[in-house]
Amino acid sequence: MYSNIIKIVEENLQRVREILPRVASMLSEYFGELEETRAEKYVKPVLESLPHVVIHELAHAYVNEKILRSMQLPKNVHVFVDEVLARLIERKISSRLKSSGYKWVLVETLEEQFEELKHYSVLKDVNFTLEDYVKLYNEFEKSASSKQLEDFVDKLIHVAQKLYAESFDRSQAVS
Repeated sequence: MYSNIIKIVEENLQRVREILPRVASMLSEYFGELEETRAEKYVKPVLESLPHVVIHELAHAYVNEKILRSMQLPKNVHVFVDEVLARLIERKISSRLKSSGYKWVLVETLEEQFEELKHYSVLKDVNFTLEDYVKLYNEFEKSASSKQLEDFVDKLIHVAQKLYAESFDRSQAVS
């Protein structure tokens, strides 16, 4: 399963192996030698985050290709549902992996995920709080456990539509 993605991972790891000595040599030409342990503290966190990034991006793939693909949603609603749902799925999958022995899997807190969400332009002007996000996660958990994700997606779309309607109403009142 996903042999093409595994091949891409292997190809890119090989590319890193291939250029790493050259990059280090070139940088040393400009700045002098740097102990490997000092360079490692910058590179290691990025490399260790790769499994987390892959989980997150696969969640986006499933959300977009299996859920949102056939829906005609306004762009802001689509982005909201995609970003929120991908993070909820990411957290669920990561938690399951961690509890089944993959102790190194990163499970972001709901607070960390919410902070990431706040950086999306479509989420900056809406009244969506951490408490709202936590409530959605709890509802997502129940839906995932009972395999009723379609109902949850419908609710999430409704939440997004309501948020953007309220945001539009506020912007009209200001004008």
